[in-house]
Amino acid sequence: GAGASRERERGRESGGGGERMDVEEAREERRKQAELRAAAAERRMMMQQKPTTTTTTTTTTTPSTSPAECVIRSTSGELHYNLSSEWKSLDDSEMSELFCCLFGSTCSNLVLSQWTSQGLQVGEESILAQQQGGPCGVLAPVQAFMTKHLVFNSKFGGDLSAVSLEESRRALKAGLCEALWRAGNYERGCLFVLKPPASETVGKVKESISLLESACSLDDILGCFKDMLFCKTFKARTALRGELDNAIEVFQTD
Repeated sequence: GAGASRERERGRESGGGGERMDVEEAREERRKQAELRAAAAERRMMMQQKPTTTTTTTTTTTPSTSPAECVIRSTSGELHYNLSSEWKSLDDSEMSELFCCLFGSTCSNLVLSQWTSQGLQVGEESILAQQQGGPCGVLAPVQAFMTKHLVFNSKFGGDLSAVSLEESRRALKAGLCEALWRAGNYERGCLFVLKPPASETVGKVKESISLLESACSLDDILGCFKDMLFCKTFKARTALRGELDNAIEVFQTD
C-alpha cells in the first residue's frame, strides 16, 4: 500500500512538471506569433507609404501643398521655393537651441565647412556617400531608414546592387519622412528649408563660414545663418512627405 502511494505521488509530480513545460511552450509560441504579426504589420505599413488622396464634397486633392504653389521656376530655369505664410523664420532663441544641439557652444570653421559641403548622395548599392568627417551622426540613421524601406519593399530581391537609382531615391524620401515623423512622436513633423533662392543662400552661408576664425563661438555661427532658415510643422504624415518631395526637388544638385 505504501509503495503504491509513493508511485502515485511520483506520477503526480511528473505530471505537474509536464504541465509546466506545456505552459512554457505555449507562452513561447504566443511570443513568436506576436513577433510574426508585428513584422507583417510593419511590412504592410511600408507598402502603404504612398500619399493617399482626400475626398471633399467638391474636389479630390492631396493633403500636401500643390507643387505649383510652393515651387516656382525662374527665367534661368532654376527651381525656387515660394514660401507661404505657414513657413516661419527661426528667431534667435530657436536658432541657438538648434545649433547648440548640433555643435555645442563652440565650433571650428573646418567642422562647419564639412557640414555645409555634405549632401545626400546615393552611391553604389544604395549607400549614402560621405564626403568628409562630421555629419555621420545624421547620415547613419538616414541610411538605416533608407535601407529599411528598400529591404521591406515587396519588389526587393535580396541584392542591393540590383536596386535602381530611382528606387533608391524613393527609399531615401520615405526614410527621411519616417525619421522626421518619429522625431515628432508620430504626431507631427518639422521641415527646415533655406531661404530662396537656395543656390544664392548656400553661397552666402559658405562665404560667411569661410570668413570665420578657426575657433568660433555660437554667436558667430548664428550670424552666418541669420534669417536664412525657415520651418514648417506638419500634422499629417502624407503632407510632410509631399512637402519633403518638393524640397528635395528644389535643393538637389548634379
